[in-house]
Amino acid sequence: MHDNTPQKLGNRLLARFPREAQERLIPKLEYLTLVRRQVVYDGQAPIDFIYFPFTCVLSLVQLMENGAMAEAATIGNEGMTGIALAMGQRLPLGCVIAQLPGEVARVDVNLMQKISEEIPDARHMIQRFGLAFMHQLSQSTGCNQFHSIKQRCARWLLTMRERSPSDEMALTHEFLGEMLGARRATITLIIGDLQRAGIIRSSHGRLVIADRAGLEAVSCECYAAVRRKYESLISDPFTPVATSHGELKSGTLPRSRS
Repeated sequence: MHDNTPQKLGNRLLARFPREAQERLIPKLEYLTLVRRQVVYDGQAPIDFIYFPFTCVLSLVQLMENGAMAEAATIGNEGMTGIALAMGQRLPLGCVIAQLPGEVARVDVNLMQKISEEIPDARHMIQRFGLAFMHQLSQSTGCNQFHSIKQRCARWLLTMRERSPSDEMALTHEFLGEMLGARRATITLIIGDLQRAGIIRSSHGRLVIADRAGLEAVSCECYAAVRRKYESLISDPFTPVATSHGELKSGTLPRSRS
């Protein structure tokens, strides 16, 4: 059984929705456990469900004609899939897969769209998340262009830790290489460097972050930049915005645990 009071919801964006939206959404949530690489959206078919990650982390990935893929952005317990809804679209931005296995809740897209249309506060929350997500995409473009693979690897691990319930995660060098668009051998060298520095421990497909501050020192500025944007748009109190139904209420969303 899930404790679905706003304070105990496993997804921070869902916990930030106005009560009216929660009362309509929560009874309709379906809870699933996803495995690594499980496809949520194939990038071609219209969206059927909106997913709210709890302990699972999802990746928006770009697929190449030769079968290669690279990660464009991640979605964890701070957000939701299907932000194209905020633009009136039912097609996803691309292929979405489970990056770290775990639990998600999903709801029918028709109900989500109806709530967005009928409850201005909920629509505004989705739009704010959409802006933060688009910033993440933009920041990733610059990061991939200007920062080293070691910096990007550290940033990726920090991003996963922020969305994971523990310092330990199931992760192979091959999968990390796919997400970063790097060769497995290159990832193995980087992981070895981080292990020798005492920043992480890695063996048999498991990775443990032992020194969070050390990992932040290796990472580029993109990790902090993306986090600040999410906090400013999602975590900080609303700036009241007048609507035909009155003004949006203010409130706060709990920040990620370090």
